[in-house]
Amino acid sequence: AAVADELWRRCAHLVVPTVVIEQGHPLWEPGLEGTWKACGVNDHLLFNKYEPGGHFSPHTDGASIVDMNRRSLYSMLVYLNRCPDGGGTALFSPPEGTGMGKFVVDPALGVYRWPEEWRTGVAPVEPGTALVFRQDTSHEGVPVGPGHQKIIIRTDVMYERVPPVFIDDVGKQAYDLHREAQSAEGEGDHMTAMRLYRHCRRLCPEYADFVGMA
Repeated sequence: AAVADELWRRCAHLVVPTVVIEQGHPLWEPGLEGTWKACGVNDHLLFNKYEPGGHFSPHTDGASIVDMNRRSLYSMLVYLNRCPDGGGTALFSPPEGTGMGKFVVDPALGVYRWPEEWRTGVAPVEPGTALVFRQDTSHEGVPVGPGHQKIIIRTDVMYERVPPVFIDDVGKQAYDLHREAQSAEGEGDHMTAMRLYRHCRRLCPEYADFVGMA
């Protein structure tokens, strides 16, 4: 926590301080409506080292969710060394409808990549710098060049909803049931998921409507 607190002290000025999510916003989904204020970085810091040839194919990041009113909206990469050959973070804007599965194989490296014409920019690996981007942004860890390494900290920028919603005991129970139902559905246990969804709606119809539950 001490490292995360110090990282936040140094990087807080780099982040989007307030995000207002409503229908039409790129991050909108049922249950995320509201005003979100940046409040820190995720305590779970990932220290990653990429050796020569190290590469991370194009992808988007998932959110780190604490509860109904605290979650990540942006990713943060902190670069700890200099990598003069490759290793940067490429950001993409693929054509609409392309999907994440449209890869091409780099003939020189044998790795899956996206066409360079889809790139909107590349953040170089320079010590003491950081890259902050929305978590639905497609990005790639560019292959590290021969004889070099890339060392980074990967974390999330955390946000709190202001004002918070469904903070009473019933709201919290409904949220927990919803998460359990989503987990069961993800594991293919559809009967359990349906039972939990129904229980959630009976317990708190307002919550079920807010998150778009059928």
